[in-house]
Amino acid sequence: MTATVMASVDTGSRASPSARMPPVLKQSALPPPPPPPPPRFRLPWGHHLPPSRLTLLYAHGFLVTATTAAAQYPPRLLLLHLFTGDQQRLPRVPTPFSRAILSADLLVVLFLPGRSTVQHCRPGDALWRVATADAPHVFDDLIFVDATLYALVGLRLATLELSESSLELSFLGGEY
Repeated sequence: MTATVMASVDTGSRASPSARMPPVLKQSALPPPPPPPPPRFRLPWGHHLPPSRLTLLYAHGFLVTATTAAAQYPPRLLLLHLFTGDQQRLPRVPTPFSRAILSADLLVVLFLPGRSTVQHCRPGDALWRVATADAPHVFDDLIFVDATLYALVGLRLATLELSESSLELSFLGGEY
């Protein structure tokens, strides 16, 4: 039996630490690993909503749906984030509506064109707030632009400020 002994000889020179380390074995040239697959976009209910839910709108990454079953009137609204799947339920809607809009900070506003009433709510609120404009003002349409709520009232455009149970219309170009 033969034993091999390796000895280290100090030559007195001050070689760099990398020079004193043993040589690294060369690795074979392997191709780089494939990139990870892209994230998959998937609604929580698969490729469609259940028959009991109706899509109201898509805005700011959210899908807003409402229950459709007659037994569940007034409808319940659900905010569903399309990328994270986060779901936020809103309280039951107190009065009828036909249109819904959503602000970037998740204020949901419901209204019925030709009426003077709007309903508004945020996720986490226990109840909807209902506000009515003074006669003879009725809303034809509403839209959020850069966090400002605008109302089309007849042929006039106004900004709309909502509070607990009231609203304030400020007509652009003044009242006439």
